[in-house]
Amino acid sequence: MSDTVTNTTSVAIGKIDHICMKVEGYNSFLTGELVNIMDHNSCRFGSWFNHASKTILENSRQELSTIAEEHKKVHSCLQSAVSIFNDNAQNNSQGAELMERVEAASKKSFEVLLSVIKRTSH
Repeated sequence: MSDTVTNTTSVAIGKIDHICMKVEGYNSFLTGELVNIMDHNSCRFGSWFNHASKTILENSRQELSTIAEEHKKVHSCLQSAVSIFNDNAQNNSQGAELMERVEAASKKSFEVLLSVIKRTSH
């Protein structure tokens, strides 16, 4: 039971961190300021996920692959969007499309992860 609470808490912290990171991306859109978006292995969720995928989630390979792919997409699309927003010569609509991908990938990765945690905790 305590592992489930710990894992659920880690996922919640990851969601909060990613919300803050996405807000930085939206602020970049509004201000044109360049912000630093860390890579998918450097964020707190990425660090936790890399550990959890080798231990508590190791029996969910297909889901782990989906989560890893979507999480990487969140970071890479956000980095690309911020670059577009910072470059006045670029079309911001491309950045907006990337932000839509960020939102979709974020939602999918956390939904799959929570279902795996629920399933493995029973």
